[in-house]
Amino acid sequence: MEGGNSNPGGGRASGARKTNKTRRIWSAREEHVLMVALKDLVAHGWKSDNGFHTGYLIHYENAMKVAFPNTDLLATPHITSKITS
Repeated sequence: MEGGNSNPGGGRASGARKTNKTRRIWSAREEHVLMVALKDLVAHGWKSDNGFHTGYLIHYENAMKVAFPNTDLLATPHITSKITS
């Protein structure tokens, strides 16, 4: 065997875990700001019987950018995945 590869199939070694490097962990403050923004939109009539009106994600993204100017949070995929999880 060349290169010392102990796994001839080329896959992961037995017991090795695949890590998801794209998963983002939200801080408690980020979650709080998102919840305040959600409640604010509900209080101002953005909630309808079938969900929120079109454009609600932009308001969430703007609220996050005001609270965290250097944030990398985007409406899609970050906020939508947080709301639906």
